[in-house]
Amino acid sequence: MEETQRRWDEHPDLALARQDGLRGICCIALRGAPDAQLDALARMGAFCTYREGEDAALLYAQDEGVWSIEKLTNALKSLGLQAGLSGPFALAASAHGCMLKAQLALETGLAVAPGRTVYPMGEFGEAALLRAARQALARQDFVPGDFLHEALGRMARMDALRDTQYLRSLDAYLGCGRDMKRAAQALGVHRNTLDYRLSRIGELFALDLGDMNTCFELLFSLWLMKNLPAQAEAPADAPFDARAAQAALWRHVERRADGEPSAGAPFSCALLCVSVEALPDDGRYALLSGLSEAGQGLGAAFAFDEDVLLAALAPERMAAFEAAAVPLCTAQGCPVVLTQAFPAGRIDARARLCRMALCAASGLCTRTQDMGSTLLFMVMERCCSLAPYLCEEVIRVMDDDAQKGTALSRSLYAYLLHFRDMKLAAQQLHMHRNTMEYHMRKIDALIGETAGQERRFMMMCTYKMLALPQLMPHGL
Repeated sequence: MEETQRRWDEHPDLALARQDGLRGICCIALRGAPDAQLDALARMGAFCTYREGEDAALLYAQDEGVWSIEKLTNALKSLGLQAGLSGPFALAASAHGCMLKAQLALETGLAVAPGRTVYPMGEFGEAALLRAARQALARQDFVPGDFLHEALGRMARMDALRDTQYLRSLDAYLGCGRDMKRAAQALGVHRNTLDYRLSRIGELFALDLGDMNTCFELLFSLWLMKNLPAQAEAPADAPFDARAAQAALWRHVERRADGEPSAGAPFSCALLCVSVEALPDDGRYALLSGLSEAGQGLGAAFAFDEDVLLAALAPERMAAFEAAAVPLCTAQGCPVVLTQAFPAGRIDARARLCRMALCAASGLCTRTQDMGSTLLFMVMERCCSLAPYLCEEVIRVMDDDAQKGTALSRSLYAYLLHFRDMKLAAQQLHMHRNTMEYHMRKIDALIGETAGQERRFMMMCTYKMLALPQLMPHGL
């Protein structure tokens, strides 16, 4: 009884601090379990047991070999309990954070697969991420379509009209890790047929399928389309209404919620958003004058505040405006964000995303279609910490780098970004392929065999989350 009392009274982070050298620790979380049952589980080798309200957590050292998922499952069944499981995680993580992961695994698992006994975060992390995304979008008046690559909507409409099967082919190609042979087999077509379709996709929708970031953003959009409702909206037939668009823009910059975006029929538009925060007043006036002149004859609508200048146009006229406007902005050192076409009713939401994109952009000219994943994670981060949704494999590799001064996480990112193509990853990092293979063997020794395609996607999402800007724009 005395030993049990010592375990409960000690702060779990102190228990972690005493486990110097351990790099594989697992946490199980339970809800509503009495002390007697927790003590029975603790005797399986837990080095720390602690409570937070009705929830309890137990920490096990994976390297000790005194427990396993099979043993845990049998023990929980005998006690009539269900548990969430996180780990193996790096020691750098706090005990509370690991408990939160295990709690999320338990809550998500009970919601989507209630009959299970053990819910590992590695298995239910994707479902947990989707649940958090739904909640964040609903709270901030966003919809999944705000983050989709607009080319996919056009692709789907062409498929419906002509049975071209472009969307299905692209999904198979990216889902199979850009492996033409496997994708063609999955589709039941000849490899040459798939090659032709991909070529047409690139031509018709202005997509560079040789660009790895483009491929990931397309894959991310496909993931959203499959897992969240309210996909890309069809384009509105009504002509662009400059007056209604300008009224909606001013409502946005004045942070007003009154009125409708359009008094008449719905229409489509596109936005150009310029950061003017660093410009003096006369510079802002000069830039606005120049943009107004560039928009003459194009029906552009404008609005501005102390941070940004916004222009809305008919989608088919944006290219002409962009050609004249972007050089004016970049000459002043003002970053620019350009959106895809979208329904005018989403002007406020898309303008807010433009502000976020300006915060996250790395260059002077950025397109929101190239950073849909980043924008969604920025929206989510405003509602909750993203730490519980980070893949533990990536964190373990980064922790190993921190301990040993290596750069394995950089190699892992390049490998994942290039859809596990060793040659391309080595080329990006300017290293010999043999060196890249050596790095991957070391990574496999840390986290197990390198993840398959589904896990690869979640690991890439982890890198996107870790790369989010630390500061968010004011007033969003």
